[in-house]
Amino acid sequence: MAGLIEDYALIGDTQTAALVCKDGSIDWLCLPRFDSPACFTRLPGTGDHGYWRICPGGAGPADEARHYHGDSLILHTEWCTGTGTARVIDFMPPRDGGPPVLVRIVEGVHGHVDMEGTLRMRLGYGSVLPWVRRRDGRICALAGYTEEAAAWRGWLERAIAGDPKDVQIMYGVAGERRLDEWEAEWLPGYEGSAPVRIGNAAVGQQQLDVYGEMIDALSLGRAARIAFDRAYRATTQGLPGPGGRWQEIAGQIHAEVCSRGYDEKRGAFTQYYGSAGLDAALLLIPEVGFLEPGDPRVVSTVTAIQRDLVSGGLVRRYQLTAGQSEVDGLSGSEGAFLACGFWLVNALRRIGQEDEASQLFERLLGLRNDVGLLSEEYDPRYRRLAGNIPQAFSHVPLIQAALNLAAHQPDQCRRPGGRGTGGRGQR
Repeated sequence: MAGLIEDYALIGDTQTAALVCKDGSIDWLCLPRFDSPACFTRLPGTGDHGYWRICPGGAGPADEARHYHGDSLILHTEWCTGTGTARVIDFMPPRDGGPPVLVRIVEGVHGHVDMEGTLRMRLGYGSVLPWVRRRDGRICALAGYTEEAAAWRGWLERAIAGDPKDVQIMYGVAGERRLDEWEAEWLPGYEGSAPVRIGNAAVGQQQLDVYGEMIDALSLGRAARIAFDRAYRATTQGLPGPGGRWQEIAGQIHAEVCSRGYDEKRGAFTQYYGSAGLDAALLLIPEVGFLEPGDPRVVSTVTAIQRDLVSGGLVRRYQLTAGQSEVDGLSGSEGAFLACGFWLVNALRRIGQEDEASQLFERLLGLRNDVGLLSEEYDPRYRRLAGNIPQAFSHVPLIQAALNLAAHQPDQCRRPGGRGTGGRGQR
C-alpha cells in the first residue's frame, strides 16, 4: 500500500516529476509530461497499478534517512541494517531535447546490504500492462503512446490570446484550452478516497483573482481591482491601453470594497458583501497594496482573523459551517491551509508584530516532512499533512515570509513601488 502523504519526496526534470516514498518506492510518475497518464500509480491505487521499489531485502530491520544533495532535486536515501549501510540516489536529469530519464543508483557505503528491487510498470493510470525490454543497460517500456520568466510570459501570452472574455483560470501545460475531467473507476483512491478524478472541471469556473495574477505577472496583484490597477500602471510604462479608464475603474472598485466589504460592527473586511464571515485571503489586502499596513481596518481585520480563524497556530481559510457550505458548496471538515499561515506571518510582520510573526513562522516550518516539503493542508486532529503534496501554493508564501523576516523589504512586496515604511495610521 502507499505511504502517508508526508512520506513522499519529489524528484523531477522540470517537465514531469516523481514521488518517492520513504520505503524506497516510486509510487507516482507521469510520462512524458506532468499531465500525461501515470505509469506508476500506486499512490491513488495499489501495488497492482504500478510502482518501482528499491530497498534492503531480508526480514531484518532497516532504518532509513533521506536528504536532498545540496540545493538540487537529487534525493539520497541511506539504509542502515545490521550488516551495513547502502545508499540509493534518485534523480531525473534535464532532458536537453532527449527523452525523459529516471535514474536510480545503488551504492555501498560500508559493510554489506542485500538489496532488492521490484519494477511493476502500468501505463494509463495503472490500466495498461506494457511490454518491457532491456536496452543498453536501461529498462525501456513500449506502449506506443529573467530567461525562464520570459519563456513563461511568452507561454502565457500565447495561451490567453484571443478575446479577453474567453480567458480561462487554467490551461494545459502546452496551452490546451480543453481540460476534460473523468473518473478512473479502477483506482480505489488514496486511503479509499474515491472517486479518483483525472483532469479538472474547475476550468469552467469564474475566478476574478486570475485577472489580477495574470496582469501582475505580465507587468513584472489580486482580484478585480488589482487587475485594473496593474493594467493602468502598465500603461504608465509605455504599454498600450485606456489607462485613464482603467485607473477610474480601479478607484471605483476600491471605494466600493471599502464601503460594502468592511463590517464596522465586526471591525473587519468580510468574505463577501453582506457576509459577516471572515476569509484568510483578506490577509493579502496590504500585500497587494489595497490598503497600507498601518490602516486601522487592516490591523483590525488581521486581529479578527487571529481570533476566529486561528487554532493551535494554524489558519483555516474560512469558518466552517454545519451541513453544506454556501460559499464553496462542500460539506464536511478540512485541514488548515498552510498558505494562509504564511500569509498571516507576512501580515503580522507588516503591522509591526514581528515577534509573533517569527513564532508562527517557526511553528509552520516544524510541519515540513523529512526533506523539507509541505502539502496543501495540515490536519491537526491526526497531526498529518493532507491534500496535494508538494504544494507550490504553500512553498511560495513560505519563501516570501522567510525573505520578509530576513528584512529583504524592497523586493518581496507585491505592492507597486515596494513596501514603503509601514507603521500604524498611514493611509
